[in-house]
Amino acid sequence: QVFLRASDLTEEELLVVLRRMLRVQRFLDSRVRFASQVKSGEIEAYYKSHADEFTGRKLEAVRDAIKTHLSKKKTESEVKQVVAELRSRADIRILEDFSMGGS
Repeated sequence: QVFLRASDLTEEELLVVLRRMLRVQRFLDSRVRFASQVKSGEIEAYYKSHADEFTGRKLEAVRDAIKTHLSKKKTESEVKQVVAELRSRADIRILEDFSMGGS
């Protein structure tokens, strides 16, 4: 109740905001999770194209590391794409610098 009064919100308004945030979070999670999936063929292609990095190690020994690497790259790419799409649809203004060392 203190939060609601301080924010000048009703419970219903807060519920609307929280529901919207949850829907957005679910959408983003599913989109990024889907985009970050790595197929076996991608792992094998990466292994072959970077053979000099894996000298003396068989594919099975490095499969998990390659999968993690490719998944991370795909996730980063998808997040960048989502941010670019959002920015293209709206005016974004940074009102406060919340980074470390910012004022």
